[in-house]
Amino acid sequence: MKNWLLVISLAILTTCGLPGQSSKNLRSEIIKKEFTVNNSESGKLYIRNISGGLDIQGYEGNQIILEIKNTVKVRRETDMEKAWAENELGIVQRGDAVLLYHKTPCSNENISTVNTEEWGEWNQLYKNNCRWDSDYEDTKFDYVIKVPNQILLNVSTVNDGDIIVKNTKGELNTNNVNGAITLENVSNVKEVHTINGDVKLVFSQNPSIDARYYTLNGDINAVFKKGLSSNLYFESFNGDFYTDIDDSAIEALPLKVEKAKESKGVAYKVGGKAGIKVRNGGPKLEFETFNGDVYIKEQ
Repeated sequence: MKNWLLVISLAILTTCGLPGQSSKNLRSEIIKKEFTVNNSESGKLYIRNISGGLDIQGYEGNQIILEIKNTVKVRRETDMEKAWAENELGIVQRGDAVLLYHKTPCSNENISTVNTEEWGEWNQLYKNNCRWDSDYEDTKFDYVIKVPNQILLNVSTVNDGDIIVKNTKGELNTNNVNGAITLENVSNVKEVHTINGDVKLVFSQNPSIDARYYTLNGDINAVFKKGLSSNLYFESFNGDFYTDIDDSAIEALPLKVEKAKESKGVAYKVGGKAGIKVRNGGPKLEFETFNGDVYIKEQ
């Protein structure tokens, strides 16, 4: 069988400033780039954004098409040129993997040598305890992306933006801090994680892999196809679990019980999440919030 490698050719279409949003304290530009993917099934796209949103749409083509709005806002006019020069889109290509990240003076100069398996770790991309942009009010990248729908996606942002992914079939990992996550018409979702924001999941086909869906402050809404068969686990401090799945299709899963030695004898501790088996069981799907409810529906 012929082994395919992902061959990526980068074409810079345009990189232009938009005068409509320029001033002495604010500057922006639109960056457009394209990557050609010869085999989307083995393709991987990693995005490590710091500030700004991600809007990702899958399609049947073989190109990664980027349109990114780069914005820099400073408190002092005299900081603009320095801030603009230090605010870049970082690109690393290795075999069948592409990494896009916010390149700053705090970026790891040796990122091109870091294994692709470690691209998801912030301490591999950025120097520990490095201070940057303390004099800058805002620096951000807002992404609008079209991707081959079977490509693996591992994407994250931190501040001032939501993550939206639609119409993909490949493995999907998403991570946000201050923003919502919306995934629609997707199937192979492996991890969803945000701190301050709601999570919305609409599946094109029911999951076949284990997955974890988490938000600290927000609700989780998951819509599955009719006939879901899996093991669902739920945990929340100030929230409840709701589902429209018929009671006859649900069976409670036993809690984990362990012996714990104590000075006055043997005690038992109950741990783990509350779980239910839906129909014949299947992939382990974990739902966790701290201040929020979980809603699971079939349609």
